[in-house]
Amino acid sequence: MATTIVPGTAIQKIVDVSIKDTKTFSEKVFFLELWPIEKATENTIEVKDEGKKLTGAFELIQFKFDKNNNFIYTSSDVNQKATYAGTASGFSISGFSAGAVIRIGKTNSTSDVIEQYKGPAESVEVKVSDIVSPFKVEIPQGQGIIDSSDGIKILSKLDPKGPTFSLRKEGLEKMELDCDGHKMDGKVLQIKSRKGRFQSTGKTNYTSRSHARINDAKQIEGLKKAQNEGSIIPAPYFRDLEMTVIAAVKGIKDKEETHSLKFGGKHEDKKELALSNSLNLPYFDKKQGGKGLWAREKIHPKYIFKKVNVMEGVEFPGNGEKPTGLKGIRYNINNNKGVHYEFWFDADPLDENGNPRNNWVKAWEYEDTSDEVHNFGVKDVTYRVDMADSVDIHAFNVRAILPP
Repeated sequence: MATTIVPGTAIQKIVDVSIKDTKTFSEKVFFLELWPIEKATENTIEVKDEGKKLTGAFELIQFKFDKNNNFIYTSSDVNQKATYAGTASGFSISGFSAGAVIRIGKTNSTSDVIEQYKGPAESVEVKVSDIVSPFKVEIPQGQGIIDSSDGIKILSKLDPKGPTFSLRKEGLEKMELDCDGHKMDGKVLQIKSRKGRFQSTGKTNYTSRSHARINDAKQIEGLKKAQNEGSIIPAPYFRDLEMTVIAAVKGIKDKEETHSLKFGGKHEDKKELALSNSLNLPYFDKKQGGKGLWAREKIHPKYIFKKVNVMEGVEFPGNGEKPTGLKGIRYNINNNKGVHYEFWFDADPLDENGNPRNNWVKAWEYEDTSDEVHNFGVKDVTYRVDMADSVDIHAFNVRAILPP
């Protein structure tokens, strides 16, 4: 029997678990248990935040939580003292030479457990985080309309004369896919990533880029010329717009990576032909990290990252491989001398029939008023996936909007 914290004080937390070369998952749990398939000779638990290591022939490794601490227990004795009690959130576990069984409990009952994994577990990373309701910035009552082509709620005022795109309505007619293979499975576009390299670092990457293109005209070369012309191509082009993607990324290989919405993104690797902006969402991390979530690319592959203004009380969903809604809004401001960007997300975007729930939450905003602002129209928008085997795209919607 595993240890149970007093029901009145036990709480759920989010655990992000990554098993080397095998599996990742993220769940809200009261407890997480790792049992050796064969009796362990010695396990090591590295408490990353505190620089300490706990070693021993542990019967099991069990995480439990209350409001003040994260606990680790290493025996089935219900009267045991915690091997670790503290506020550290990152743990690295090794020593399961014959593999492990990983179980979770979504209630505070040791008889109500779910086996999440059984197999090799040479190295297991566990990240613990509090559950914080993200719904502090909600869509105002009555705001937005439903696009009849795919059920996506558009939050901005539509430009009836501007270009549009919907995957569910138009299929692949206006798309260009940079990947290792794809197919339509009913309403879902399934994409297999191609193996390549990050040009900025040389590191191996498993990536796909899904482009919705409005115009195949040859684009302008040079930032200043694009700023003066107001677009990198002749009309039609995407400029003031709202872009929405609902996708489930699969086989994530680096939990520090992101998927992103890009205004632009399909280009030749020549001087000043990149001219794109990226709005990034981490797969697991619930914060924006050291470099920020907004990026500008002027010359491929040189990105300028910026910290964004996160809405009060909001944490990013960190959905891992679960379906996630991503929505990017951009429009020109200050008499076309700057650009306003917003990022929204939906942490549970699909109902039981695979249709959008439209519970959009504003996560952050950013305004670019620099000399290198991309205040011009582009010929495509892109949904990019990095360091993952594949992705299922359930919706891809682009609508021209009128700035407020």
